[in-house]
Amino acid sequence: MSLVSFNVEKSTSEAIVMRKFKLLAVIIVFLCVVAFTHWIHNGRQSSTESSKPAQPQPLNSLENTVDCGPLTQLVPDTWLWTTEEEQDFPLAFAISAYESFERLARLLRLIYRKHNIYCIHVDRKAIPEFRKRVKHLAKCYGSNLITIPDELSVDVNWGYFTVLQTTLLCAEHLLKQQSVDWQYMLNLNEKEFPLRTNWELVRALKNLNGSNIVEGMNGTRFQDRIPKKTLSFKFEWVKGSLLVALRRDFVAFMFTNPKAVEILDALKAEKHLKKVQDELFFSTLAYNPKLGAPGACLSIPPAGNDSEPQFQFLARYANWNDTNCPSGLAVRGVCILGWKDISVLTKQPHLFANKFLPDFHPEAYAYMEQLYVNKVSLEHQFGQLDPGFDERIFANLYCSQNHI
Repeated sequence: MSLVSFNVEKSTSEAIVMRKFKLLAVIIVFLCVVAFTHWIHNGRQSSTESSKPAQPQPLNSLENTVDCGPLTQLVPDTWLWTTEEEQDFPLAFAISAYESFERLARLLRLIYRKHNIYCIHVDRKAIPEFRKRVKHLAKCYGSNLITIPDELSVDVNWGYFTVLQTTLLCAEHLLKQQSVDWQYMLNLNEKEFPLRTNWELVRALKNLNGSNIVEGMNGTRFQDRIPKKTLSFKFEWVKGSLLVALRRDFVAFMFTNPKAVEILDALKAEKHLKKVQDELFFSTLAYNPKLGAPGACLSIPPAGNDSEPQFQFLARYANWNDTNCPSGLAVRGVCILGWKDISVLTKQPHLFANKFLPDFHPEAYAYMEQLYVNKVSLEHQFGQLDPGFDERIFANLYCSQNHI
C-alpha cells in the first residue's frame, strides 16, 4: 500500500469518527433539552400534586443566627444571578415587620438583589431584641437596605391609619435615596411569599404599559369608611387593597400633588377611628384619572368579573373563602396557607401570596423556598424565564390597556 493511499484511508476514517462523534453530541444535547422540557411541564407540576413532598428540605432556624452568610443567602451567590434586564429596571420594596424575624430574614433572602432597594418598618411595639436583630440584618446587606428610625416608627394596629402609615414612611425614605433609580415600589409584610422571581417581577411590571397594580371597587359600598370631611374638589372614593405595585412618579405624586395631599390629610384626620384607611388611599388616587396620578386607570373595572384574567388583582394571591380553607385555618377572613395550597400556589400568576404563619405548616414554606430557588437557578443556567410564566397576562390587564 502506498503512503498516499494510506493517508487517504486514515483521513477518511478520522472523518467518519468525527461525524459519529458530532452526531452523538447532537443526540445528547437533544435528549437533555427533551428532559428539561419534560421537567418544566410535567415533573415540577407532579411534584406538587401530593400534599407533601417525599423528603422536604430540612428547616434552618434563623432566630438565633448572627452569621450574615445564612441570614442573607439560602444558596451561595444568588445575588449574582441577575440579568442585564433586571439591573436596568431596579425595584423598591417597602416591608412591614413586627414579630417573626426568621420569616423576615427568609423573605429577604429570596427577594434581595444588589441593584434593588429595600425599606423595613418595624412596629413600635416590637420587642427590643427583634428591633436589634433587624438592624443587624440591615448591616449584613448594606446600604441598599434601610430601616425606619426608631423615633419615626409607629404602633401599628389593624384597621387604623397606622397600617397605611408604615408604607408611607418607607415610600418617603425610598424617594429620598439617590443611589438607586428604582422604577416601581412594591409593599409587603414578613408573612408573605414571592410567587415571582425578580426577573419575572421586572417583566410583569414592564408589561403594565405604564400603569400600576392597584385594586379598585366602588367606594359607595363602604360609606362608613369614607372621611366626614368635605374636600375642596370633586372626586370619588374608591376602595381597594393596601398591597400595590406603584410607579415611582405615582409615589412622588402622593406626597407632592395638592389634591393627593388633601385626600391623605382627610384620612389622617380620622386616624383615631378604626376605618381601614389603608384600603382607600392608593385606590382613590389610581381610579380618579382627573386627579392626574401617573398611570391612573381611566375607570373602575366592571364589578362581578373577578374570575376573568383582565380583571384579576395580581399584586397578591389570597384565599378569602374562609369557610372552606384547604389548610383549615383562617385569620380575619383570609385562609392561612399550608401544604394543601402548594399545588394551587405554583399555578398562580400573582406577584406574592398572603399569607403564611411562622408556626403553621412550616415545612410548606420551606418547600416553596426550594421551588423558588430552583426556578432562579434555572433562569441563571438557561438564560430564560420559566416557560410557565405568562407575561401577557399583565399586558392584558384592564388598567394596562385603559390608563392615562
